[in-house]
Amino acid sequence: QPVFGSDKAVLLRFSSQVGEWVSKSVTYPLLARLHNHDGVVSCYGRLWWVDLSWSLVTCDPFADDPVLTRVKLPEGTALKYRVAWGLLDKHRCVGVSAGKLRFVDMYRNRNSNGAAQISVWTLADYPPYSTEWMLECEATFAEICNDATYREVFSVERPKHSRLSEQQTIRHRPNRPSRSI
Repeated sequence: QPVFGSDKAVLLRFSSQVGEWVSKSVTYPLLARLHNHDGVVSCYGRLWWVDLSWSLVTCDPFADDPVLTRVKLPEGTALKYRVAWGLLDKHRCVGVSAGKLRFVDMYRNRNSNGAAQISVWTLADYPPYSTEWMLECEATFAEICNDATYREVFSVERPKHSRLSEQQTIRHRPNRPSRSI
């Protein structure tokens, strides 16, 4: 919890030893802007508070002297304050996959065709963690849907209907008495 107007924050941790929440004063690394609360994930033995518009804040909550550190989103993905506010969780996410912290961004107009695209970034995980994102893949939705593996996984065989079976279905519906008005 940031203390407004200062570079301090209060980190609340539940102590199993005393059976209650314990507060710890820490330095707050985000003086210029409030951090949106888009979620929290656990990865690399740390907690990561997510702001889908510009950065993550991380710390080891079990350290005797926890330090909050800001990790920027990949270059070129940060947004101005309150841009797309309330909509970002439909186009972006941060989560853990295969033990790595990932940032997924769906957007339009960054390629020459203006096509909708998706990019997947992975935070380098060399100890204890990194602030460097690596672009794992980037593709348009058309490229994804036209890929053979996508078609293989998501293909659904639909039953073949003939005109005869459709006519038989219609013919075999129970007759309903007509109503007069």
